[in-house]
Amino acid sequence: MNSKKIIIAIFSMLLSALLIVGTINVVIDPLFQYHKPWFGLEANVIDERYQNAGIAKNFDFKNVIIGNSMSENFIVSDVEKLFKGETVKLTASGSHVLDWTYLLNILSSKKEPPENILFNLDAGFFDSSDKETKHEIPMFLYDKNYLNDIEYLFNFTLTSKYTYGMIKANINNTIPDYNNVFVWADEKQLGKDFVLKNYNTDTEDETLVSQQEFYTAGNLELLKKYFDEMPDTQFVFFCSPFSVLYWKEKYDSKQLDEYKLEFEKTFEFMSKYDNVTIYFWADEDMLDIISDLDNYKDSTHYGFHISKEIIRRISNNVGVLPKKREKWQPLLDKYFDYLENFDYDKLFE
Repeated sequence: MNSKKIIIAIFSMLLSALLIVGTINVVIDPLFQYHKPWFGLEANVIDERYQNAGIAKNFDFKNVIIGNSMSENFIVSDVEKLFKGETVKLTASGSHVLDWTYLLNILSSKKEPPENILFNLDAGFFDSSDKETKHEIPMFLYDKNYLNDIEYLFNFTLTSKYTYGMIKANINNTIPDYNNVFVWADEKQLGKDFVLKNYNTDTEDETLVSQQEFYTAGNLELLKKYFDEMPDTQFVFFCSPFSVLYWKEKYDSKQLDEYKLEFEKTFEFMSKYDNVTIYFWADEDMLDIISDLDNYKDSTHYGFHISKEIIRRISNNVGVLPKKREKWQPLLDKYFDYLENFDYDKLFE
């Protein structure tokens, strides 16, 4: 066999291998880019950033959970009871508003956009960039450019990790329960001793000299597009109950007033929209929750039972932020007055 025939044979084998891989990936489609699972297979949902886009494109649902780790511990069935309809969870740890817009872009282009979308709203909304994401996102899965699907269809790494993984999980009956998808909570890792053990007191001095940059206006502008484009979708935001230990750093660096101002800007902006609802809690029970470090894993991450409490409150319409500033301003004042006057030293007793 001459060299030309060898080259042709090698090329043909490579092409055949690529076609086989591509065909398998299209048929099994573990990232759900083209369809929901076929042949009675169950979806093996194990990777937020790689599978969320496909779920948003091709699954059937009426409601969506979007957010970061503050929203990951919601049980899907609890949210389905809340909104009375099939729900998907499109959360991603460490995600911010810019990440969410990539999903909102998909959701807004669907023939039937979701009826409700649940988001967390917290300090990360203000101090996270509206120009870049914290973690890398596989954009070839989120855009509408079919040419770059080659990164999915003919990717041996993705095939071995996701396609093989989905087939194996179905055969071995080890498909994760979607009701608890992406839940990270471990009640054994909660408590004041655990929180303080991992609390870096060295950050205090750094915080005192740092200058915080805020991106509130940019993040609000990102969301405005979808508030306008999806008038029949209800955007439901809840303010994440960060612990007082988190706010201690802002108190020490004399930034409480700045964060309060960012909340004011956000509330003022969102209150203009009939399809936006905000839940904000400054009642005594919630103030007790954020003051008790036994409810937390660290200064921001609260336990599973607090996630349950959030859904309970939303279900009972507890803490709906009034549309008029003269009605919500006293609530925000009360919350930040509490933080301003809190005895932070007692946290370390």
